[in-house]
Amino acid sequence: MHDQQLPPPPPPCEAPRAGFVGSRGCWIWAAVALLALTAATCVTVLATARSRGGEAFEQSVGLRDASTLWSVAGDFRAVAADGQAGAVYTSQGRELLFISAAGLETGRAALSFAPAQMRCAEFDGAPPRELLVTDRLRTVAALGSTGNVLWKYDAPGDVSDVGVGDLDGDGRDEVGIAAAGHLAALDDDGRSLWQTTSMGDVSSACIASVGDGGRPAVAAIASDQTLVTWSATGTRERTAGPQMRQLVRPLTGDPTVQAITLCILAVSPPDQSVLTFGLWAGDLCDCGAGNWLIDGGAPVCSADTSTKLPWLAIGTVGGEVRALEQAYPKFWRPRQLARFRTGPSPEVAWLDQTSAAEPTLVMADGSSVTACRLD
Repeated sequence: MHDQQLPPPPPPCEAPRAGFVGSRGCWIWAAVALLALTAATCVTVLATARSRGGEAFEQSVGLRDASTLWSVAGDFRAVAADGQAGAVYTSQGRELLFISAAGLETGRAALSFAPAQMRCAEFDGAPPRELLVTDRLRTVAALGSTGNVLWKYDAPGDVSDVGVGDLDGDGRDEVGIAAAGHLAALDDDGRSLWQTTSMGDVSSACIASVGDGGRPAVAAIASDQTLVTWSATGTRERTAGPQMRQLVRPLTGDPTVQAITLCILAVSPPDQSVLTFGLWAGDLCDCGAGNWLIDGGAPVCSADTSTKLPWLAIGTVGGEVRALEQAYPKFWRPRQLARFRTGPSPEVAWLDQTSAAEPTLVMADGSSVTACRLD
């Protein structure tokens, strides 16, 4: 019997020549590599910009491109923005920095504490607006337009959140303070309206039209992650939950969402990495599966809503900022405008200027404060 001759092995892939690949196998591998490269490029497109020495924010793909208007390098932690005055406020240690909408420094003020959270507020009924600041320890203070202290409140426990809003209809903002073992409401001049220890540790507070009959009320999240509303006089009204985590100031500015008065950020245990964004509209608290989910990867540390458009910005402890837009008229659904990678625990604020068609997103992450426009 003759030995059976095996067919010769296939020729190896030749090195690519000018304009073609040397075998069908190489064509296939080249096509696979090209598809993988294209997919990776489509999934994540990073765009960075630097200005005035500030740290770059890396932007992932979204519905809009983001361009950096200006950036100032420094250990900036808290941030707030006043669209009426066209001003941005930020803190660096125990110093308050004033920045114009164009990114120019307009002043500084020395403080006796280091702000970790800021809110613009209307305390005297006349422009420009004032600032409410806290070091997230025991100090809450109202500051004038030059950084002068108008009043100061010493909380009995560490402060986790502050909220502002017109609670009594006098055209001036009151203050809700969430602290360890303590919830308090202050008048526009810093006088105590009422306080309670019945909620245990309070993680978040907001003033919005969520009281009985749609009246302004203080909404707060208790230690058991339930949401409780309190009237202007300190009467406990309603409870919802559980699994609530953080409140965002009222959503306004768009006629199609006027019924939506409060945005609620809730967590899904046990890892607290998935955020449910719920709504409180009039007498309806909807925090179930009908709202949308986002895998944040880390707890939310800051959030702000635009008063000009139904846009929401959130910052996470892990170092990420997401700009989101309401996609449907009466319910929030996920539509990502832009996504940024930042330093840990960024603070966010929208600069809503009347002269600009759309708001500007301002972020501070401990390495810079940066303003971005979503094109």
